[in-house]
Amino acid sequence: MINALLVLALVGQDADITVTGHGRRIGGEYELTVAGKGKGLPEQEIVSLKFRRLANRIRWEDGLLVTAPVEEEICRAATAADHAFVHRERFAVPDDVEVRIARSHPDGAPAGSGEVRRVFRTASLPEQAHALGSAAKRFDGALRGVKMILDDLDAIRDDMCPHARKQAHLQKRIDWRKNAYRQEIADSFLGASARALTQVMSDIDVALDLERNGKETTSMVSSLTGKPFSWEETRELLAGIEAVSLRERALRIVKAAEAIAQETAAAVRSGDAGAWARAEKEFTRALDALEDQDQAWRTGPSAEAYLAAVDAAGAGLDGFLSFVREVLKAGAACIHGGKPDEGHFAELGQSLMDQAGTFETRVRSRK
Repeated sequence: MINALLVLALVGQDADITVTGHGRRIGGEYELTVAGKGKGLPEQEIVSLKFRRLANRIRWEDGLLVTAPVEEEICRAATAADHAFVHRERFAVPDDVEVRIARSHPDGAPAGSGEVRRVFRTASLPEQAHALGSAAKRFDGALRGVKMILDDLDAIRDDMCPHARKQAHLQKRIDWRKNAYRQEIADSFLGASARALTQVMSDIDVALDLERNGKETTSMVSSLTGKPFSWEETRELLAGIEAVSLRERALRIVKAAEAIAQETAAAVRSGDAGAWARAEKEFTRALDALEDQDQAWRTGPSAEAYLAAVDAAGAGLDGFLSFVREVLKAGAACIHGGKPDEGHFAELGQSLMDQAGTFETRVRSRK
């Protein structure tokens, strides 16, 4: 496995210091390794590292999917030895992570090299692709579970003379489901969808507490929409969140395909046939997984909604993924071909990036 192909080399203000980052899955977590080396790193120099995870969020007011830093900043320090430093940080989700790197002298005084900001993945491309499929299955299960919670609540309300034992059973089932499905989508790779569904579950909790205390829910404001809460509109919100999840899946696919294209181009530029052989296997595994998932969603229970959210007239996401495979084959020809047409490869790469931008704009926005 060549997780090192995650590496996006960054060169700081000192030309003789290079910092790289790569990620991989270890158990149920994802470990990002940030390393630096070069003659510009004096012995025992302190290197400051600040990490912020980047995740998708939904702006409910306009339906826009945005990617932004979430959670608190993680601050770490590493000490240079033999003109190098290494630091490993683990994360629960294979998101991208913003890393800000600054140097200081051993006594803590600021160095003059300034701060460098870069973004690294915390997992390999195949690991991210498989994490997407797993996250989608868990999200779909949780969404069905929340709908069943609403069914149980309706059953309790519709029974004019509820039997105490039956009501207790339904309430116990509701409480169990709320806890189970919260855990199911905690630390989800579908961050926008999972957070929105969690907010709806929180709204349900608050509304039930109010009703148990004999209070009306009319004054309650939804944590998701910022508007007055309504039991009648809750199912509509779930339908909207499902649509968001389909767009977010497509966004993840597009960004992964874009990364495959970028790293294919980098591998071709290097001209290293040995490194290419390892890279090609990794890219192919990731692409296979992305195509399988796209096909499953475009033929599954929500196929009609998925196609409407993702595909445009004459431009399907499945065709885009086939084009990524074509670019990968062109890259192999540049490495191994007797007379590689690097100009043709560059044109394909630019066309692919243009298509990726079009798809990204489409799935980020609510039509």
